[in-house]
Amino acid sequence: MNAKDDRKLLVCGVDLVAPPGVEEKPPVKDGTITAPIDAARTEFQGMTGSEFLANLPKGVSACPFLEHGCHKVGNEMDVKLHVRDDRMLHLVLLCRAVSEVRRVRIQHFLELPRTLLQLDNTLYPALVAERKYGDQCIFRIKNINMTILNARNEANQLLFSCPPIPVGLRDYRERRL
Repeated sequence: MNAKDDRKLLVCGVDLVAPPGVEEKPPVKDGTITAPIDAARTEFQGMTGSEFLANLPKGVSACPFLEHGCHKVGNEMDVKLHVRDDRMLHLVLLCRAVSEVRRVRIQHFLELPRTLLQLDNTLYPALVAERKYGDQCIFRIKNINMTILNARNEANQLLFSCPPIPVGLRDYRERRL
């Protein structure tokens, strides 16, 4: 390795090594960088397109279709030529993005009836009770007449607040009224 291969270029906080055989050019006085930047590299893959665009150095532009999967990065004129020349690629990328959004929307709309059906099944007994007993009915006790008669029966009345009566060594009996 010679000295030129050991030099690194700092872009977006990441050291990029120029590929072998590519002559690196020093930065121009206005801060622009003339070395190629590959947006598909692993250093940039965790970033969203907006983060990548925000972290680009001065003088470097990226394709406006970066959010949709186009990884062209270079100076402004190269990117403009790329956008002009690769219309079909960008059209395919946009069609894929639109179809993905459409698929998600359709899936959401297909899940709505299921959610509404679950909500209707949950609310239906309350609506029936409200129609039958009026708007002052808060809850419904099934077979309420028999429940009231059983509660009034002296044999079924238990007083749980009293301590149990010991019966034998290990058994206890509850007190009845």
